[in-house]
Amino acid sequence: MSWTSTGILTVPGILKSGGGAQSTISGANLTTAANAELVIRTDNASDSLAISSNLTQGSGALTKSGAGSLTLSGTNSYTGATFVNAGKLLVNSTSANNSAVTVKPGATLGGTGTLGGNATVQVDGKLEFSLSTAAGSHDPLDLAATRTLTFSGASTLTITSSGGASPGLYTLVSAPGGITGSAPSTVNLPGGWTGTTSIVGNDLVLNVTSTGGGGPGPLDHFAISAIVGTKTVGTPITGITLTAQDASNATATGFTGTVNFGGTGGFSGTSASFTAGVLNGVSVTPTLAGGNLTFTVTDGVSGKTGSALITTIQTQYAAWSGGAAFGADANGDGVKNGLAFLLGAAGPNAAVTLPVTTQSSGNLVLNFSMLNAASRGAATLNVEHSSDLGISDAWLGAVVPDTAGPSGPVNGVSFNVTLGSPSNSVTATISSSNAAAGKLFGRLKAVQAP
Repeated sequence: MSWTSTGILTVPGILKSGGGAQSTISGANLTTAANAELVIRTDNASDSLAISSNLTQGSGALTKSGAGSLTLSGTNSYTGATFVNAGKLLVNSTSANNSAVTVKPGATLGGTGTLGGNATVQVDGKLEFSLSTAAGSHDPLDLAATRTLTFSGASTLTITSSGGASPGLYTLVSAPGGITGSAPSTVNLPGGWTGTTSIVGNDLVLNVTSTGGGGPGPLDHFAISAIVGTKTVGTPITGITLTAQDASNATATGFTGTVNFGGTGGFSGTSASFTAGVLNGVSVTPTLAGGNLTFTVTDGVSGKTGSALITTIQTQYAAWSGGAAFGADANGDGVKNGLAFLLGAAGPNAAVTLPVTTQSSGNLVLNFSMLNAASRGAATLNVEHSSDLGISDAWLGAVVPDTAGPSGPVNGVSFNVTLGSPSNSVTATISSSNAAAGKLFGRLKAVQAP
C-alpha cells in the first residue's frame, strides 16, 4: 500500500499495517486530533511501513507496536514520548524534539538519523544497525545535544550488512550527554564476522576485527618507506609512502583516515586521507638536527603508530659549509664562515656582500641582507658596538629580529626589517649616544646554534 498527500492526514489514533504489506506514507503531515497518542501497528514480522511524512500530533505520544518494522524519515515535531513496544523502529531523519525514546524488552531501535530526546534501552531491549560502508564512514544514530543514552540492563546488538564493510571502528550511536550502563552483552554479527562492542566516551562503538573472506585484519601499525641519505633542517623530505598494515603486515585496506606526524626530528606536515590503506607522496619537513632521529606517524583515533629512522638530519649551515667550521675562514677573505653564511654567500669559498655603512645625525647605520629564519635555522646575527673596539668598552649589542618593520632600541641598537626569501633586508642603527671621545665602532657577529 502506498499513500501520498499534499496536505494533512489526520488519523483517529491507530494506524495499522498488516498482511505482510510493504507500505509507504508520504506527503506533508501526519497527525491525530487534539494531541492524541498515535499508535502505529505493523502486526506481522513481515510487515513494514515507511513514513516520510512529518509526524505532527503535538504533545501526543508515538507508540510502535506489532512485530513488523516502522521507518521514519520525515521531520517530526511532536513532543510526546516515543515508545517502541514491539517490532522495530528505524529513525532515519530528525525525530521529535524533546521526545524521550524508550525501547521495551524484545523491541528494536536503529537507524542513521537523530533522536531529539534521551533514549533508554530497557532490559532485553535491542539495537540494530546495517553496516555496508568502510570503517570510519558509517553514519551513526545521533542524539541531539546534551541528550543521553541509558542501558537499563542486558541488551542485544544485531548487525546486518549488504557488503562493503571492512575491519575497523564503527560508531553506532553518539550521545553527547553521555552513556549510562553497559554496552550490549549479546552481539549478533553477519556470518564470518568477528568484533567487540564498547562505550568510548559518549559513543557506542563496534570494533570489527574481521569480516570473513580471508581479507586483511584491522589496523595494527604503519609501515614507512625507507628514508635514505642525509636530510637538512627546513628542507622538505618528499615522496614518502605510508602503508596501514594489520598484525600480519598485510595492507589494512579499510583504513581511510589521516595521521599525525611527529618524532625526534620535529617533523611538520599535513596528512591527506589514505586510499585503501595507502598514502603516497607524503612530504614532511624536519625542524631539529641530529643523528639517528625518528619520523613517526600516529592514527589519532586508534593510537596505532609507525616509525622510520633517519641517520642524519643536518643544520642548514652544515649543508652550506660542506664541513667547514663555523668560526673558520675558508677563503681567507677576513669574513668567518658563519658570518658569510648568514649574509647569504653561496658557499664558504664564495664572495660575500658586506654591509654598507653610513652616518645619519651622528648615528652609525648598517644596511645588509641576511638569511631569514627558515633558511638559516637556529644561527643568529648580532649587531654590536663599542667606543674602543672592546678594549675597555666591551662589545654590546642586540640580535637581529625576524619581525617586519621597526623595532628597538635594544642596547642602543634599533632595527628596521623587510622580510624576504631567502633573505631579509635589514637596517641597523647604532645610536650616537654609545660613542665616547667622538668614536663609535660597529660590527656583525655570527652566533652558532648550540
